[in-house]
Order: sequence, then structure tokens, then C-alpha cells
Amino acid sequence: SRECVSLLHTEIKSNPRVCVVQLFGSDSGFIVSHAALGSGVCNVALIPERPFSLQRLCDHIRKVVREEHHALLLLGETAIPEDVEDF
Repeated sequence: SRECVSLLHTEIKSNPRVCVVQLFGSDSGFIVSHAALGSGVCNVALIPERPFSLQRLCDHIRKVVREEHHALLLLGETAIPEDVEDF
């Protein structure tokens, strides 16, 4: 997964976009964490062990896109935002 993430980063840098990659990890964020740390190119890594807000995530991605013109998010398959019902 680290190699795929690195290759995707090359693609999204050449054509500005936001890329969301969902990786395995229904019980833990082990694969997402290692892919994010190993590649060193992810803007966000969402794992089931850490609660997060979709609103705060959107705000962060807007900021990243304004500054870098692209963003790469890794998502563990059961990482669900706390405020999912609001969206």
C-alpha cells in the first residue's frame, strides 16, 4: 500500500485534485498508519481508533488544497466520523 500511495501522490500533484484511498483495516488502522508514515506524502490518515469530525476534516482539506493545490487522504474502512449524521 505504501508504494501505491506514493504513486498516487505523483499523479495528484500533476493534476490538482483530492484523492481518497480506502485501505483494509476494519479492526485497526495498522495498514493506513504504515502506508501514511512509510510514504510520507499523506495529508490525512483516518483510522478507526481515533475519532474525527467530518466538518473539521473538510476545513483542513480546504486549507491544504488552497496551499498545495492537492490533497491525499488515507481512510481505514471503518473510520467513521463522529458527526456523520449531520451530513
